[in-house]
Amino acid sequence: MGMATPKSTTVVLEDEDVGFEENILRNPFSLRCWLRYVEHKKKCKAPLKQINMVYERALKELPGSYKLWYNYLRFRRKQVADKCPTDAAYQRLNNVYERALVFMHKVLTQHERIWPLYIKFVTGHAIPETTIRVYRRYLKLMPKYREDFVEYLHEIDRLDDAAQQLAILVNDDKLVSEHGKTTHQLWTELCELISKNPNKVHSLNVDSIIRQGIQSGGPMVRTRRILYSSGAFREEEVADEDQQLELELLFARFEHLMDRRPLLLNSVLLRQNPHNAHEWLNRVQLYEGNKVKQVETYEEAVRTVQPKLQTEPPYCKVDDLATVWCEYAEFELRNREPERARKLMRRATAAPPRRSHYFDDSEPVQYRVYKSLKVWSLYADIEEAFGTLESCQAVYERIIDLRIATPQIIINYAKFLEENEFFENSFKGNWY
Repeated sequence: MGMATPKSTTVVLEDEDVGFEENILRNPFSLRCWLRYVEHKKKCKAPLKQINMVYERALKELPGSYKLWYNYLRFRRKQVADKCPTDAAYQRLNNVYERALVFMHKVLTQHERIWPLYIKFVTGHAIPETTIRVYRRYLKLMPKYREDFVEYLHEIDRLDDAAQQLAILVNDDKLVSEHGKTTHQLWTELCELISKNPNKVHSLNVDSIIRQGIQSGGPMVRTRRILYSSGAFREEEVADEDQQLELELLFARFEHLMDRRPLLLNSVLLRQNPHNAHEWLNRVQLYEGNKVKQVETYEEAVRTVQPKLQTEPPYCKVDDLATVWCEYAEFELRNREPERARKLMRRATAAPPRRSHYFDDSEPVQYRVYKSLKVWSLYADIEEAFGTLESCQAVYERIIDLRIATPQIIINYAKFLEENEFFENSFKGNWY
């Protein structure tokens, strides 16, 4: 998809614009020059079309600039604030959003900054077809928000589409509901939707869905039958309501105990050996969906486990330990804690007290992970997205010093320097 240009391609220049035009001709890839030109136009109260033209010219030269797209989208939104949703300006703004998503698709860490704005914009107006298309694309990147899509489809009475999305949810074996719903609740919601709206839900095989729902509840039914048969002899002796209530309480306690069994078993193992890192990681998995508890578990594990007393077998490969560091950093990013992720990567890449050769299997992997390209690549991406210019340069220079840089790393470093106007260093970086 190429850059769209305004209908009128004539560039209107004032006397005060000449200096800025000369500057961008000399430095067409300088973000600072373009932003100064835009601010100048705004201060001079130039017509909106002229300011839009400057933004479009800037994006033609710098299509990958997040800052430029972000400012342009905010500026264009203000232009349609008081207009009717059917105005052609809304369609033009939508086209700008579409182009932003196309040109920013390579910067994965910045997608979460653009998509929520786009979703909020399209759901705030009566444009259901456009909103549905946007949501479908959004779910390819962030499938965990599918329940929000279902709620929106309910609001606009697109019940057939809502049923299809619910069917996807209930068939997901690894589902962790963002709204705190169980798979059983989602099955119930799907069945109610189908039964109450038989004329609106037509794209699903209702018979197979009902049968699948019954089969998914089979293990639960069998478990309850076993419990019922084991307690049937007691029910025969229950004569009054108090005894009936007591029996129900016993069953409730038993079910609660069974639900907590994995966590209780994990607690026993950790009491036996509080330095068992593997069991601490298992405990984090048991709290899946509860981010606060997961963070508390990580913090408690770090405070408790002493590396010298760790009795679990060491990691077999450096890549195994590198994966743990990367998963932890990505966990912090998913919870919008970029600074904690940066500190974590600094710890992961810190040189050990005794230097070791990366391929020396006789050395522990903890002494060799600081040369893991997997860890350094993620560290560089995080610094580019959330760090400073100096910190990002330091990361790339350290990769080169360790002699683990790949051609792609060198190219990324050169592009980063070029975007920040370090042209001489950019040229030099290609010849390391």
